[in-house]
This record gives sequence, structure tokens and C-alpha cells, in this order.
Amino acid sequence: MLVNVEKIRNICISIFTTIGVSDKLSQLVVDDLIDNNIQGYSSHGVMRVKEYVTHIKQGYIISKNCPKANLISDSVSMIEGNKSFGVLVVKEVVDHLLQKLEINKFGFVTFANSGHIGRLASIAAPITQAGGIIIGYLNFSGSGQNVIPFGGRTAKLCTNPIIMGAPSPDGSILIDFSTSSYSEGKLRDAYYRNQKIPDGILIDKNGNSVTNPKEFYEKYGEVFLTPLGGSELGYKGFGLSLFTEILAGIISGGGASSAKRGGMTNSGFFVTFLPEIFNQSGDAFNFEINNLINYLRDTGLKTSSDNVSIPGLRKKNNKKSKTIDLPQKILDELIELKDT
Repeated sequence: MLVNVEKIRNICISIFTTIGVSDKLSQLVVDDLIDNNIQGYSSHGVMRVKEYVTHIKQGYIISKNCPKANLISDSVSMIEGNKSFGVLVVKEVVDHLLQKLEINKFGFVTFANSGHIGRLASIAAPITQAGGIIIGYLNFSGSGQNVIPFGGRTAKLCTNPIIMGAPSPDGSILIDFSTSSYSEGKLRDAYYRNQKIPDGILIDKNGNSVTNPKEFYEKYGEVFLTPLGGSELGYKGFGLSLFTEILAGIISGGGASSAKRGGMTNSGFFVTFLPEIFNQSGDAFNFEINNLINYLRDTGLKTSSDNVSIPGLRKKNNKKSKTIDLPQKILDELIELKDT
């Protein structure tokens, strides 16, 4: 159902301010969530409000805290999230990545102990807009173990998303995906909308496919996400997830999956660089990127085709949209939270 943006915004801000979050920070967090809804990423939209409230009450997000950066060198920064809101950590990470590009033309930035980061594209887009290439990894600091390793029967990994981004004359090329068959947010969105999911995304402890996302949430610990690629090619997603644990978890110091579960916070690892460090001018790089995109889109036929969609280059929706598509379950949940 279509719901008025201003109405939802006011409800969500009220929910946060009532539990002690400052008005300014509440607006920042809510506007970020609503923009995700507007852009079509409801998995990172206002459905997360209840999760954030729970994490605040459990001490995994401390709304009065701010991230603190430790400058290791001109090319390396490590950011301590201090359990602050993810939107604040995102800003700190982006600032340091941009500084690396400006000073060295390359750099590494890690962070640990952050509240939910949201879409990794929020970190990558400003870097690509500055002409940089970025590769990043994010884990759940050893928590959220709901993905089975390839060949396994017990969940030991998180959804562990990866981001890759590069500039192009048409805009930012961005690949932002989980190393599991579905992101948890996409699965949750299907649950709220009472939608079935394809075979092979979820399996139970006996290896049987589950198509109702409701079972994942109501039988937690008995139904698991599969790695990207499913039962046949899941070793690829598992390999990507493994290295995400190494880079985002171990290198950052935030924590990797183990028998001792983590503290429901995000940790991440990012590397960025300008094409110039490989003796390639920005103009030359853009020329080659443009040639590549045009070649991929060219069907070889007399009529053009729009079937080839380059990741990140789809048209964005107007941030000033007056409505968002919201399941009734989420609206009811938000109203209940507001009135609690």
C-alpha cells in the first residue's frame, strides 16, 4: 500500500526521540531509511526501525556515542564505531576514504563496532563520484549466523555483503550484494509482504528446501539461508563469505564468526584507489569504461535493446517522492512502537 512519506517520517522520528535519541540524529537516521524505500531498497528501509529500537534497548546501539577514527598512516585509517548509529559511521568512513584519494590516490579504511550500516552503496557512491574505484566487505562481527557454509548443515556465517564500485561517464557502476542466496533484508521484506521465495534460498536442518520466509523467523535455528549459488554453486558464495570474514572481521578487529557469538554490530574493510596510480588518466579510464558499457549494451542488431542493465546505472527515484510502498504489517508495527 502507498503511504504518505511525511506521515511515516513523523511516526519514525517520534519513535526514536521517545527513547532518548536526539531530534537531529533521529531525523538523519529516518531520512536515510526513507530514502532507501524511495529508491526501491525496502530491505534497508523503515522496516529497520523496530530492529534499531531493539538494539538500542539491548545496548548494541548507543545513541549518544559517536565514531572515533584512528589514523594509522596517510593511507590507513581504523574507525571505532563505539556502537553509534551506522549513518554516523558511514560518514566517517567516506570522509577518510576521500582523504586517502586526495592525499595518496589510494588507501585502506576499516571500521568495527558500528550499528547497522545499511546499504554499502552509501559508502561507495561518493568515492566513485570522486573518480575512485572501491572494493569493500562487511560482516556482523561474528553475530547473525544464519547462513550455512557450502556442504554444511548448520548456520555459521552471516549474509556478509560485498561492494564494488567504479566511475563511468554515465554515473557510478555499483555492485552491492550479499554472499548468501538472499540478503536477510530481502527475505524479511518477503515475509512482511506474505510472499513465497524460490526453491534453494532457504533449507531446513534436514536439507529440505523452504519457500515460506515465515519459517525462517518463527523457526530460527532450524531454517537457514544458503550461500550465493545454492546447492550446486554455493561454494562460490561460501568462498566470498569466507574472505569477508577475514577482511571485515579479522583485519578490522571487529570479530569473525566463531562459537562465541558477536555483539550484533557491523565491521568492515574498504580499499580505494584512483586509476591514475596505474599510469592511466581519468579521461583515458572513462573512455575505456564507456567503450565497455556500449559494447555490453550493443546487441549487434539494427534496433537497440535495453535488456542489458549495468549495475548502479538505473535511474534513481526523486528523493522528494510523497509516498512509499509499505506493507500493512510494517505500518501497524510502527504505529504500535509509537504508541508504546
